[in-house]
Amino acid sequence: MKKIFFSLLFISFFAFSKCVNAQNAASTNNSTQEIFTYVEQMPQFVGGQNAMAKFISTHLIYPKKAKKKHTEGKVIVRFIVSETGTVEKVEVLKGIGNGCDEAAKKVVKKMPDWTPGKQNGKAVAVYFTLPISFKLN
Repeated sequence: MKKIFFSLLFISFFAFSKCVNAQNAASTNNSTQEIFTYVEQMPQFVGGQNAMAKFISTHLIYPKKAKKKHTEGKVIVRFIVSETGTVEKVEVLKGIGNGCDEAAKKVVKKMPDWTPGKQNGKAVAVYFTLPISFKLN
């Protein structure tokens, strides 16, 4: 009985591995570009970190619900800086709720084009993770 169980378990694992590999190969073949997580020259907001902080503080709207409920914290947003520098596919990795997650996504989507990241001297698409702080004064 144990041999049958382990045989079935092994066969299931092998079949699952093949299925996952086939899906990964299909997704690689269907995508037109590779998206990097780290490159030799990371993407940069035009003007640097201080300019990005100023942009966020100027354009971020603190949600009324969050103010009312005294919601504070950091929303972690991830997005792609494309090989042309555009901000794409904005998503919240860690939110704090009460409208702050949506506000963080909205301000990132408003960002102007960045200086794209480079790998081997070529502009490439790169994932970028950004914490956005919400703090009431």
